[in-house]
Amino acid sequence: MRLVHYVQDIKPWMRLLLINLIGGAAVVASYLFSIFTWEGSVMEFWGDIPDSTIRIYTLFMILAAVSYLVFTPYLIFGIRSWEAVSWKRFRYNVLFWIYLAILIPSMFWMPLTQLYLNTGDPTAWYFVVVVLRLVAVGSFALLFFFLGLRPRRLSLWYWICIPFLLLFFFQTAILDPFLWVRGF
Repeated sequence: MRLVHYVQDIKPWMRLLLINLIGGAAVVASYLFSIFTWEGSVMEFWGDIPDSTIRIYTLFMILAAVSYLVFTPYLIFGIRSWEAVSWKRFRYNVLFWIYLAILIPSMFWMPLTQLYLNTGDPTAWYFVVVVLRLVAVGSFALLFFFLGLRPRRLSLWYWICIPFLLLFFFQTAILDPFLWVRGF
């Protein structure tokens, strides 16, 4: 019971920071686990996607990761969590659920892809597609929340975040659930 009270006393921005630190570490750990336990070539995770597309896709993956490191700190440190509202309706704590909707499915993508590659089980493939589409929904929710954010401190950081958020959205809501799935 004390743990519940302790968690409730944590400031909202600190909760979002913890979600990102723990969730981000879990995503990276799942990727590393899949790569280091995979006995074949990591290129098998690309399926039948052509090399020329892989190079461009990899560039967008890097840009998406950098983007995450630009807009997430803004949402943690750049706004006042106690007064932030999106679209006059959604409070700051909605961000907890949005980030969880992105991070939790992301933890399962590579292990499920590895399972599919090992077994060829269509159920595993179904879940690969589901987790990528769940991340896409979370990414859309994050973009939607960000664009409706009020009060908005008219800082350069806010305006810099928008193209980075769009890059992240492009990667997670278009490239991953559609291009990668189709090419795989």
